[in-house]
Amino acid sequence: MRKSIIITALIVILVSGYLILSKDPSVSTPTKNLKGVIYIIPETENITITLSEDPITNFKQGEVSGVVVANTSQTQLFSSNQESYLLTTLSINYGGSGTFHYLTLFQRSKSSWKFLTQAPLGDRIIIDSVSADKNQITVKYKDRKPGEALASIPTIPVTQTYILENDRLIINDVKRDEPVDLIIQNPHPNQTITSPLTITGQARGSWFFEATFLVHLTDWDGKIIATHYAEAKDDWMTSELVPFESVLEFETPPFDQRGYLILQKANPSGLPEHDNAVEIPIFYNN
Repeated sequence: MRKSIIITALIVILVSGYLILSKDPSVSTPTKNLKGVIYIIPETENITITLSEDPITNFKQGEVSGVVVANTSQTQLFSSNQESYLLTTLSINYGGSGTFHYLTLFQRSKSSWKFLTQAPLGDRIIIDSVSADKNQITVKYKDRKPGEALASIPTIPVTQTYILENDRLIINDVKRDEPVDLIIQNPHPNQTITSPLTITGQARGSWFFEATFLVHLTDWDGKIIATHYAEAKDDWMTSELVPFESVLEFETPPFDQRGYLILQKANPSGLPEHDNAVEIPIFYNN
């Protein structure tokens, strides 16, 4: 009899504890639902909206209107310094052609999330993933080359890391995996050269126009002593690397042995933003 009373009392205590905990919002299991969370529109101080359960939230306050889209597929939950966080990316369109992406952080507040901070990522980029390890946050996305039209499709992989410090996202490192446009196989930097000089390598198709681009030799003072064309050895109408070759005949400068080999990208448009060149040091055999 006494044993059954003790067992019954223990069951009552356990059930009561469970009911108390289940009703306490501070210990409920975090979810990725941002419904009802107050969010501050970037670049403003007093324009706030309430996020809906749907990933898309429309807003209009005064002359500012647009659409906020939560990237729910990339949402991550993590903990740091005994606090719980929700990490995601939000994109905002204000009615124009731009779509601005933000790395956004929410902090656990009892049974819901509270907007904490955000960091701009870029306009019309492609988000690949977000992740967090304690106070280090990593976002991977694709961007365009510098100067490339915003209407073009982003293709350059970017890895950006942040440190969560004092409730702020501080950039720690940015790595852009940009493709190599030019590889010089001969001559090597600081190589001693004689005439005729055979120049070989690979260049991206955008370096050529009518299958050629210019090659220059200069003396130590930058004076051009020889110029010729590098010719594509394969189809140059491509975005891939194309082998090239050039043979330069020149007179060796009479004084200083130092000089430079310059490979100049073809630029039929004449626009300065399309200019590019690669310069390597060489030595003349005199």
